[in-house]
Amino acid sequence: MFYSLPILVSFVVSLYFLEWTDVFKPAKSGFTCHDRSLSLPYIEPTHEVIPLLMLLSLAFAGPAITVGTTPQTYKQIFTFYFFFCLGVHAFGLCATALITDVLQLMTGSPAPYFLTVCKPNYTSLNVSCDTLCIINFFIVVFSYRKSFPSQHATLASFAAVYVSMYFNSTLTDSSKLLKPLLVFSFIISAIICGLTRIIQYKNHAVDVYLGFLLGGAIAVYLVRLCDFHYSPSDAPLLQMRACLLWETSSPVTTAVLLLCSPRDPPAPCPTSARRPSCTTCS
Repeated sequence: MFYSLPILVSFVVSLYFLEWTDVFKPAKSGFTCHDRSLSLPYIEPTHEVIPLLMLLSLAFAGPAITVGTTPQTYKQIFTFYFFFCLGVHAFGLCATALITDVLQLMTGSPAPYFLTVCKPNYTSLNVSCDTLCIINFFIVVFSYRKSFPSQHATLASFAAVYVSMYFNSTLTDSSKLLKPLLVFSFIISAIICGLTRIIQYKNHAVDVYLGFLLGGAIAVYLVRLCDFHYSPSDAPLLQMRACLLWETSSPVTTAVLLLCSPRDPPAPCPTSARRPSCTTCS
């Protein structure tokens, strides 16, 4: 588990070079100067019905709420679980953003308002529209040649599907109405967040739809890989395994080792474990 942090750091560094530098340039896809699908109005991003940042913040707060409502007896184990889910969520967001950036650079698809911002000079002779845009508006063209797939759609879809599957796996059956309410709220918020990109001409419809599929697929894969099914009845088992791992691992590493396979048979609790909260070891 010690390699997890370097991998996450490498993802963040890669995202920095992909998003905020011109080290990696998008591919030059062909287009015509009179393409009406690329001449739509440019709308300033001053208002969003469901801001992406708000959706991501709520997705991070979801596991914290479930920890706060757990009985005090299992508070420590659920705290481990919260940090584990938080780490997987952060990793998934970075991976989703990185995959999206790579696809955007490979396709180089212009945004719907590309020609509106580029404003090519149609009176120039023997010079292509693509060349005119690159010469006069290089920074603008570089930024707005990354429409496919929509990063807003991929990140919103990942966050919504991830936290929805988390709620569906961890909330008890007694909360029959709360569970679908939370799940539908996040899914609808993600859909609105993506459709807003189409309405405001930030992305083409196909960019958003495939972004939904990409983000949702990554979320489903990570949730199924880590097995988020957990209930208070599993707490004694996890507590016994925590005794074994506590002295040799950090709290975050212990949580990951415990919760990636919570139903594996636990190893015998060592006599050297002296942490007071490990009541199973006493």
